[in-house]
Amino acid sequence: MTDEEQELLQNKIIGIIGLSVGQSVAISLAMERCFGELRIADFDTLDLSNMNRIRTGVYNIGLKKSWIVAREIAEIDPYLKVTLYNEGIIEDNINDF
Repeated sequence: MTDEEQELLQNKIIGIIGLSVGQSVAISLAMERCFGELRIADFDTLDLSNMNRIRTGVYNIGLKKSWIVAREIAEIDPYLKVTLYNEGIIEDNINDF
């Protein structure tokens, strides 16, 4: 990747809808630091039945998946810009997302 291409990526907004499997994508992007803003959307809370798809502990059961993922990203780099859509993607926020 050229310096120009890296600089271009640093200004891009990436959106991830659904954070069961999408959590792995979000964390990988955060570790690479290759975006300007990450928008994550999920209406769901963590339940024991979906812990096989999201890497976390039982202490997070009942929390919004978006909060769990945002917290993990903040632990990697607290300066990354992450915008949460805790209600998922709905008619009221689809254009903003």
